[in-house]
Amino acid sequence: MKFNLLYLLIAVAAAACYWIVRDLSSQGEHIFFGAAETEGRIINVDFPALVQTLYVQPGMEVTKGDTLALLFRAELDRKTQEYLIEIRQLATEQQAKADLLQKDRDLLLAKQTAQTKELEADIKILETETVIQSNLKNIVGASQSNSTGQPNLKAQQIAALQESVRQSALQMQEQLLQINTQLKTNREITQVKTAQIQQNIGFLNAEKPRLALISPIDGYIEQVNAATNEMVQPYRELFKINPQKPNKVIGFIHESTQIPFRIGDTVYLVSVSRPDKQCSARINGVSPKMVELPFRLRKFTEVRTWGREVYIQLPEDNPFFIGEKIMAKI
Repeated sequence: MKFNLLYLLIAVAAAACYWIVRDLSSQGEHIFFGAAETEGRIINVDFPALVQTLYVQPGMEVTKGDTLALLFRAELDRKTQEYLIEIRQLATEQQAKADLLQKDRDLLLAKQTAQTKELEADIKILETETVIQSNLKNIVGASQSNSTGQPNLKAQQIAALQESVRQSALQMQEQLLQINTQLKTNREITQVKTAQIQQNIGFLNAEKPRLALISPIDGYIEQVNAATNEMVQPYRELFKINPQKPNKVIGFIHESTQIPFRIGDTVYLVSVSRPDKQCSARINGVSPKMVELPFRLRKFTEVRTWGREVYIQLPEDNPFFIGEKIMAKI
């Protein structure tokens, strides 16, 4: 019986196809592949400003905390000066009102003093007259009818004048209390208004540090879209900084593979070309959309393959290169 090689070739082809499909669809229950990527940081501001000084240019390396540029906002200085003038006006008005109330108090005290002295002088005169009449009565005798009731009348007049002095003093105390209350109220109102204005000045001062644009990461300047003495609008892209190391891994799970994982799970990452470079990272997202796998992550570049993207956040001190192929283990 002659053996037909065609059957052998068909069997080998079937086995090869089975192996290819199995290898493509099942990278492993807990393993998938991806690439280390970097995501640049865009630097902009949410206010219009003048570029006062530029410290970087494309291609320069920067470290976290380096100053990229200094901006200038004329409105901050203008508003600050307006607030300072308003504070001075409030202080001037408060002092003017205080001086006026102080003059009213001094005038009231002077008037009260003069009135009190006048009444006390009248009382002194009546008391003297009472003493004189009493002495004459003792000399002339009690039988004189024209002196009857005179001491009692003088005493009533003296009592009335003393009551006037007391009432005048009470009235003066009430008026002084009103003046002091007005002084205190005027001072407190000025303090409250001044505190509000100083708070506004504090808000303006808090904005000034934002005029210094600081690099948030270590990296290199890819783009500079501003020039010295140029007026820039809010949210305009001023700088683009690319990290010197990758900050994420985009992995791909084959469409037929079921890998058990959840957002927040820790994965173990290993460089495919440098197995000694390893680190742990965290899954922070997954796409529900099927996309075509990049050529580099396919087992066979000729065979189009689809899967879902998995996003992994890398730590800052990761050992990988940008674009390096990574194997992820759940």
